[in-house]
Amino acid sequence: MVGRRLGGATGDQRRGGKGGSSRSARGPRPTARGWGLFAAGVILSCAAAFLSRQDLLVAGLILALLPLAAMLALVFLAPGVTVTRRIEPDVIAVGDEAVVTLRIAAAGGRILTAVPWRDNVPAGVVDEGWSEPTGSLSTASARRGVAHHRVRGAVRGLYEIGPLAIDGSDLFGLAHCEWPVGAARALIVTPRASEKPPSSLASLGSEGSEHQVLRRTTPGEDELTAREYRSGDPLRRVHWRATARHGELMVRQEEQSSNPESWIVFDTQSDAGPPRHPSSVPADDPFERAVAFTASLSRWLIQAGHRVTVAETGRGQLTGSSAGRSGLRGGRLPRYESAAGERALFAALAGVQPESAPNARVGGEVAASLNRSGANAPVFAVVVAAGDAALTALRQLAPMAGVAIAFVFGSDGEAAAMTLGSFGWRVVVVGEGVDDAEAWQSASAAMRAEAGQRSAEAEEAADRREEREENAAAGAAAHHGAAARGTSARGAS
Repeated sequence: MVGRRLGGATGDQRRGGKGGSSRSARGPRPTARGWGLFAAGVILSCAAAFLSRQDLLVAGLILALLPLAAMLALVFLAPGVTVTRRIEPDVIAVGDEAVVTLRIAAAGGRILTAVPWRDNVPAGVVDEGWSEPTGSLSTASARRGVAHHRVRGAVRGLYEIGPLAIDGSDLFGLAHCEWPVGAARALIVTPRASEKPPSSLASLGSEGSEHQVLRRTTPGEDELTAREYRSGDPLRRVHWRATARHGELMVRQEEQSSNPESWIVFDTQSDAGPPRHPSSVPADDPFERAVAFTASLSRWLIQAGHRVTVAETGRGQLTGSSAGRSGLRGGRLPRYESAAGERALFAALAGVQPESAPNARVGGEVAASLNRSGANAPVFAVVVAAGDAALTALRQLAPMAGVAIAFVFGSDGEAAAMTLGSFGWRVVVVGEGVDDAEAWQSASAAMRAEAGQRSAEAEEAADRREEREENAAAGAAAHHGAAARGTSARGAS
């Protein structure tokens, strides 16, 4: 198949995983005053040794040890404060906000002075120019304190918000300390998916590029209907009995009594090294763009009523309702349907990352699942690294799919597109700056062109068949007339 390229090339860095805090709570340490007092003590002790003055030595040691004593006191004098945290909502998409509510209460005793606090927020859920959420505890606020602050998802991933860091120092200001208070809470930032599904998706089907998916294994008579022939209908579905009855070309149509199914092969296997924190790589990273496109494609399919089964070319990371045993050593592929399935898939995609270990069974698992479904269903591939595991699986699946479309991301997209095209895949190379809907529309244009060609071929074949039937009918009529005339002649004689 001829591939299509959209946009420019991108880099090949990877990202994913769990976010870390922007700055963790720090233990006791001297303040500037404490360091000055310690330096004065050291200088005084040295002078005492030089002058042989015992009184100066004692004074120097006292000055040097005071900051150490202050730090030791802070270890045992942590403020009696408890913190409970709530995040609403705890699952957001990239670009959305969540509200963090902190309930701060004094566990016992009174806080006599205002105590500042700082909440630990990971770098992946903050924006440029953002400042850390801070506040101050007084006696009243510590007793019945409620504080709020907002976080915004900047990069998809799994994050922990917290713990709260209480800031304090000794009475003389010689040492400073931050105490972590309260447990951290999880925040899931999912990929930002395109909201509006492409209009051409509704007609995507298992019998061709522009037909509705009809998934039946043993349809009953009441499930079979005939309708007028439409441009693009395959000739094998022509209903000749209904055609003769209606006097125009009719095709068989199986009524949909279960959700259509689609498969997505997501290329998660990569040899680019261990994954890095999401905030440490560029936003146009090919793997991150592929994750976002997988989310968009899954949303479009699920909203169109499809059951979506997702297979990974790397070690399996996604979880969902089981699509049944694949037939290969009891393997299972996660399946998603309805709004609940969409939410589960997005939450799983929040933490997916490149895997160095390939899934050598992915082709067989998808093939077995396709065979078990009994449907000539569409299969989509989202390709990044195009490793051996991915290419082996995609070579095997192309002949089995009703529609086989590969979306290729990364700087080596052209080479991968040529290879996949030779396997029989329709290929779209998604360059930098191309949005998800545009990538789909490019694939849809190629499908419509091919569907038009198939339609023309089907109409030509139908015309030839009709001509043959007319010729056969004319020949039969001529033969019948000749036989009738012969019979009449013999009767007359």
